[in-house]
This record gives sequence, C-alpha cells and structure tokens, in this order.
Amino acid sequence: LLKTLETSTPSSPDANSLTSHFHRQMTVTVSHGTLRVGDKAALTDVAIGLQVAGGRLTITQANASVAGGTIALQGEASLQDLAPAPALQWRLADIHLDQLLGPAFQAVTIAEATGRLTPQGNGLMLETSVQVPTFALAPGTLGQRQPHLTRLAVTCTLQLQPPYTRMNTEACQLHTAEAQLSLRGSTVDFGSASQLTLQVDGSLAGSLVAALVPEVPGKFPDRVHVDGQISVPFQEPVWQAMGWRLAVTSERFVFDEIFTNVHTTVVKSADRLEIARDFRGQAGHF
Repeated sequence: LLKTLETSTPSSPDANSLTSHFHRQMTVTVSHGTLRVGDKAALTDVAIGLQVAGGRLTITQANASVAGGTIALQGEASLQDLAPAPALQWRLADIHLDQLLGPAFQAVTIAEATGRLTPQGNGLMLETSVQVPTFALAPGTLGQRQPHLTRLAVTCTLQLQPPYTRMNTEACQLHTAEAQLSLRGSTVDFGSASQLTLQVDGSLAGSLVAALVPEVPGKFPDRVHVDGQISVPFQEPVWQAMGWRLAVTSERFVFDEIFTNVHTTVVKSADRLEIARDFRGQAGHF
C-alpha cells in the first residue's frame, strides 16, 4: 500500500492519479492498532479489513474499542471522489459518554446506536437511532436541578457539510417516559465552543418540569407543552452557559387554586431564570 502511494507525484496526489493505481485487487488488514481522537478519546484494539478493486474501497471489517464500548463500521466507498456509496453502516454499543464529553455525563451510557452514512450533494447525510437506558447529569451540573430521563430513544436524520464541524437535523424525534419532543432544525457544533442547539416542540411530564424549574410555585399535574429553543454547551459549567426561550402551555396549574388553559414564557440566560409576569388562566391571572 505504501509503495503504491509513493508512486503518486507530486507529494499531494489528486484522487484521479491515486485511483489509477487502485484498479488492481488488493487486500489490507490491520489488527491491534490504536488511533487517538483528540485529547480525550482513543480507539484501541483496532481491527480493519479493506479490499480495493475497480477503483472502489470495500470495508469488510472495521471494529474498535472506545470509551468503554465498541464501534463497528462496514460499507463501500469510491476512491474517485472519496464518497461512501451506497452507504456506510455503523454501530456503537456500551459507550460511556463521560469519557468523550466530560464528567457531567458520568451516569450516561449509550446502550446501542446504529446508523448509516450516505452522500448528499457536497456533504453527507447521517441517519441514526440511539438507545439510552437512563439519562441523568452528575449532581451539581445544573445546580440543584436533577432532571431524570428513562428509556431514552432518539431517531435522527442529520446533514454534515464541509468542513464537517457542524451537524444540522432534518428530522429528529426524542421519546422517553417523561418527554416526547420533535427537534427539527437543531444543530450540533463541534468547534472550539461546542454546543447543542435544540429547536423543541412537544410535551414534558409535570414531574420533569418541576425538576427543571423548581422556582415555579405550585405544580403541573398534567403534561406540559413546550415550544422554543434550548442551547446546551458540552463544556462546564453547563448550567451557567445553558440558555432557554420556551413558550409553555398546560391544561392545569395548581397554586392555591386551579388555573386552567395556562400560557406562560420561560427565559433562561446565565444565572437568571425569568418566568413571564402575566401568568394567565381561566380562573384568573397573576
């Protein structure tokens, strides 16, 4: 393989000159390798099997250990344009997120994530499904707030455009016992200020609202509808940097008396949480 690469000149060969050398059949196997990804994560026990023929690269095997779990990849790509076709299939299992995103995620493990990567225009489209048994951030990450999600299932279609430091969601659905949300139009940034920006529309259990916003007097006995934007940084301190702007509606709200058909707005910035002054309901307003 190295000899073939060395025969390509100049020192930065273009894809066309490189492809002409790969029309012969070739098989490459790598085992027991290590690939470091940034400062925090490394792929270990890497095992890769490649076959090259007719200008196409076939990944017959690609397995590795990462963040306490495993990753597997299989598919085919063109050496002419370095694009996957028809798709690259991948699977993650038992990934401990704290090893990738920091100690705030110490209790979060991805039980399984599967997906496929396909070319779309000059970028890539990622279709994925993720299963997380329990999602709860480390104590103190959100101050006194302790939101807890169980049986988390996420299905997403995302677009990646060069230079591949940002993903945009075309369609994304989040389902848990405590929340059902649509996340269309959301983004994931992997730059120096990496963060998740969510455009949310859906419902939350009253108990989850109480865990997120304990400042609200009274309680929501029914599910609450939310619509708006949430930004979540991947670096600490999470709570201070998190931002919300949500329109909230509910059938009932209990505070001394029962308010019905409730509408309000919640805005979170830095250490400040603002709840709309005019809290309306059919029983009155305050």
